Amino acid sequence: VNSDITVDLKNKSTIDKKLETLYEIRKTIASKYKILPTMFINDKVLMNIHSSKPKDLTQLWKVDGISDEFIMKYGSEFIQEYKKKTKKKIKTEIVCENTNLSQSNIDNLTKKLKEFRLEKSKENELPPFCIFYDSTINDIIAKCPVNETQLLNVSGFGKVKVEKYGSAIIDMCKDVLNSNDTKENIKEIVNSDTNNDTNSDTNNDSHNNINNVNTTLKWFIHNKSNHTFQVSKVKKTTGKMSGMWSIKVRGPTINNINGIKTLYSNPNDSDVILNSAKFLNIDPADIINIKSIDVVYKHYKDGKSISELAKLTDRNYDSVENDMIHIFEHYDGVDIDPDYFGLTEEFEEEIKNAVKKVGSEFLKPIKDIVNNKITYGQIKLYLLISRLE
Repeated sequence: VNSDITVDLKNKSTIDKKLETLYEIRKTIASKYKILPTMFINDKVLMNIHSSKPKDLTQLWKVDGISDEFIMKYGSEFIQEYKKKTKKKIKTEIVCENTNLSQSNIDNLTKKLKEFRLEKSKENELPPFCIFYDSTINDIIAKCPVNETQLLNVSGFGKVKVEKYGSAIIDMCKDVLNSNDTKENIKEIVNSDTNNDTNSDTNNDSHNNINNVNTTLKWFIHNKSNHTFQVSKVKKTTGKMSGMWSIKVRGPTINNINGIKTLYSNPNDSDVILNSAKFLNIDPADIINIKSIDVVYKHYKDGKSISELAKLTDRNYDSVENDMIHIFEHYDGVDIDPDYFGLTEEFEEEIKNAVKKVGSEFLKPIKDIVNNKITYGQIKLYLLISRLE
């Protein structure tokens, strides 16, 4: 962001707390990257941000004076710091991975899911949250699953819940996709086992990253050089970037501070592959499509932690944790590793005693009575181990 125009911010008595917060964030991030604050974001742009009050990267991108380069390099960090400093819960847009749902269809699906949850809670004489949580509803909307494989990747859904509620939820998702203003070919989605990615928790402050701007469509890999290509749809609707796809390239030749090189292509696989191959000077025929869960598996074999996997794939921690449990259960030659999840013998014993008291059908009752250091992922892994034994 150029610093060609400035305004007077020296009179602190006239600055409200939110603007002071922006001033502090600018100084902190600029210092981190050893940039002069006014070269990082000039005062006029800072005032534009203050006036616009962007809630996510999409809105920050629209602020006058904010460049594409700034968004790619610093956007996610800036928004994350802004949310943390203001300590204000901000709702982000729910984006369906299979197709972009209109707001009316998002509202309609939300209403149907809540009505279904209430109906089942009455049938079973349970509180609604014991059927599934609000966060699960958000994840269903984000992933819009149209088969059982996809529903298993929804946060809070295991085999038991899929058997109980899966058919009805899948039918709801199919209905809303069929009626959506921007619907795509649902037959292709239904027949696909691809484990798509989310910004799902595009709703999660802790994972507010570039996926708030881009929704991941697919992944490619070049096995010979160990590079991966994350293909996303750019959501800007105006300007030269409108309708384009972005390609995040990660691998051994990418040596910048973020470990990512972003390319752009026309919205088709051929252009993605050709542009990626040209950038790396490799044979396009050696670039192949890959499922996101296999990207997780690849980096797991390289010794990456769950936190590192979440960062590398632009996904939330819980989704990656679910992928790893699926890998432990279904991938040949992969041994279950309790240490990878930090599942100690002490934690196992505590979870075991909790399961004896409250059963294993729902995770929250278990979580409520165990040590608060025990995570949902550790509980899921213990239940997997118990089931396989």
